[in-house]
Amino acid sequence: GGIPSTIGNLKNLEVIRAGGNKNLEGPLPQEIGNCSNLVLLGLAETSISGFLPPSLGLLKKLQTIAIYTSLLSGQIPPELGYCTQLENIYLYENSLTGSIPNTLGNLRNLKNLLLWQNNLVGIIPPELGNCNQMLVIDMSMNSLTGAIPQTFGNLIELEELQLSVNQISGEIPAQLGNCKKITHIELDNNQITGAIPSEL
Repeated sequence: GGIPSTIGNLKNLEVIRAGGNKNLEGPLPQEIGNCSNLVLLGLAETSISGFLPPSLGLLKKLQTIAIYTSLLSGQIPPELGYCTQLENIYLYENSLTGSIPNTLGNLRNLKNLLLWQNNLVGIIPPELGNCNQMLVIDMSMNSLTGAIPQTFGNLIELEELQLSVNQISGEIPAQLGNCKKITHIELDNNQITGAIPSEL
């Protein structure tokens, strides 16, 4: 079955953890935006499908959204950038399309942005360089284009940058040399040119 729209009546709900239920299907109801105390939205490895509702932007206390290995489609709603307490976005292994919203650059507490294996296109938003708590960015196996943003040099806590299997072009920015904690840079199967910066 699906998630009923009446879930929006649960104003005190803080945690939804229903991962691994393969028969949980249908869209995430827009009424989820009424669950104003929600901290964790965990629906990974389900058959949840359709678009992520823009009403997610109303969840001002949300810290983790984990809807990976599911059947989501459509775009990542720009409104997700209004969830200023977000620390973890796990939306990998879906069928998400469109570009990555630049509003995600508003998420100053964001630590993990995992969007790999979707159908995302367009450039990597330079605004993500504002997320100075970021630890892991994984956007592998999409159809992203353009260059790696120079602003990623601001991510001094970054440990992993995984951009393999895209259509990224241009040079590796020397500014990545500022990311002193980085342990993994994976850029294979792209269209990157130029030399590896000495700063790395």
